[in-house]
Amino acid sequence: LSPFEQRAFGGLFSMKSFGNAAIRHGKNIWMVLPFIGYYKWAEYCFWSVEQGHRKKNLPEYEAYYAGLNEEKK
Repeated sequence: LSPFEQRAFGGLFSMKSFGNAAIRHGKNIWMVLPFIGYYKWAEYCFWSVEQGHRKKNLPEYEAYYAGLNEEKK
């Protein structure tokens, strides 16, 4: 490998610095949290039952979705 490749990909060939990478990037988890929050919010609000999200398991929605299925048939 060239010196540039050794610098660019050296971390892939030795796992000695894997823990340091976890510590380095773990403190930046706050950059991911807004996306996780939006994912859970969209999951709760907008995802359909056909996609299998958790709103289908709430009893107050089961009668509503059962009525929809009966109207389709």
